[in-house]
Amino acid sequence: MTTLVSRNMGGNTTASKRETLLDSAERDFEREGFRALSVDRLLRESRISTCTLYKHFDSKDHLVVEVLERRHARYVELLHETVRDAALRVGRSWKRYSESSIANRNSLWPTAFTSAGEASANPTNQQADPHTLIRPVNATTR
Repeated sequence: MTTLVSRNMGGNTTASKRETLLDSAERDFEREGFRALSVDRLLRESRISTCTLYKHFDSKDHLVVEVLERRHARYVELLHETVRDAALRVGRSWKRYSESSIANRNSLWPTAFTSAGEASANPTNQQADPHTLIRPVNATTR
């Protein structure tokens, strides 16, 4: 959406008047809801003329739609920031985990395959060879 920027006698740009209207409408909309939103009160609070309001918005409905689109854009940006931050935290945690796993990989494999019986048979916690810990089951050992 393109907004023309022109100067008036007070030095406010057309874009800033539009933003002022949107800010005031958003506050009123949050306070009172759509049906109770009063154009007269909005104009009084924002100190903008009726002509300026209708120069930017065809109706009260269009003003409210713009307020909702603006709010939606803020929520989407907040959601993106939240997801991005969470992804960074997960990435850092995964990196620390994988680095520690790589550094300790020799000690992780044997303990992963040790059964309770073998652990009690090996009270000194010596690391066993992982190839001897996995034994095939045959008909005679059942």
